[in-house]
Amino acid sequence: MKRYLENIKTTHFGTLHEKQLFSGLTDNEIYTFLQHSKPYYIPLCQGETVNLDERHSRMIGVVISGDVVIFNTDSDGNKTMIKTVNDGESTGSLYSILDYSNNLIELEGRENSEVILIEPDSLFVADESIALIQQKMLVNLIATQKSLFQSLSEHLYCLSQRSIRDKIIRYLQFCRDREKKDAFDIPMSREEFASYLAVDRASLSRSLSEMKNDGIIDYHKNHFRVLDSGFFNV
Repeated sequence: MKRYLENIKTTHFGTLHEKQLFSGLTDNEIYTFLQHSKPYYIPLCQGETVNLDERHSRMIGVVISGDVVIFNTDSDGNKTMIKTVNDGESTGSLYSILDYSNNLIELEGRENSEVILIEPDSLFVADESIALIQQKMLVNLIATQKSLFQSLSEHLYCLSQRSIRDKIIRYLQFCRDREKKDAFDIPMSREEFASYLAVDRASLSRSLSEMKNDGIIDYHKNHFRVLDSGFFNV
């Protein structure tokens, strides 16, 4: 893990402008903040993972390029998918609030990816020399947290369901409401879907097959279609 300024690329500025954390900042303001914060830089090859210790897991993370999956691993080694983040998300990706005590945060690259980690004090501790930049970024941070809180709320609601079928229905309901149509793709593999719902893959596959046989849903790989909307209109 290296400091970002050692790996900075001029092509990154166009990407950083698209992240809500840096929205409205000029190239010079972004560069000035990076010089001040000295973020860490993490390159990930496809399939590669990196574990973040307690200090780094509390930092603000932004995916510069690629597609990254964030996992939470407890002391028993049980891994739960928290969120999938890619460079196409205009809001950027912040997981500084995922403050799991004694748990490990793991990042996995679905493809070749780049991530930077920013110390929260770079934003929260006022510095007269960059005060205006900090102010802009704090406004952006508040807007970004709204999206993240909604994502976490949906995740917790799914996990709170008693049966695997109910977990699946609640997740697909959120996807259906978001897409405003009965047919949609989910942004994760079966293994990731099982991890997201905190169930084993075999049980997930069995429940999906039962729901398909019962005429509730149809699916092929990551493409799902709601057939019986009565299960989803709650």
